[in-house]
Amino acid sequence: MKLKGEIHIGRVTSNVEDDFITVELKDSNSSTTFARAKISFSNFSKAITSQIVDCEIDVLGLDKIGKKLETKRIDVYFPKNYSSKTDPDDKIIENVLSEFEIDGWKGDKSYVKNHHNYIGEKSTELSDCYSMLFRRYIEKEKEYIK
Repeated sequence: MKLKGEIHIGRVTSNVEDDFITVELKDSNSSTTFARAKISFSNFSKAITSQIVDCEIDVLGLDKIGKKLETKRIDVYFPKNYSSKTDPDDKIIENVLSEFEIDGWKGDKSYVKNHHNYIGEKSTELSDCYSMLFRRYIEKEKEYIK
């Protein structure tokens, strides 16, 4: 399988451990980072000069690779004065979003915790409205890199 993708090399500065380099591989269609390598500076300099080195590799999101990411935003109503402080397990969020999570769509729970997504009071039931992001991954038609 060949994918259209992206590679990102970054430097991480830390006060907890030695600084290190990350190398990330991302599938462009699903917008999913599926591999992240953590490499020391000294090993990175060896690797870019054709030496084989050890590193830690996290493998992520393989179930999404090769699929196409679709997104949509929906205005969703939550109980008046909803607060994540009174919903530490996100049960209220999950219950409200479940109505919209059909055909593979999944709501991003973090959106209700961000005040930038708050639209305001929108209904006679005195509920608060948030613009929520929903994602799903669908099978993609085969497209080959030339």
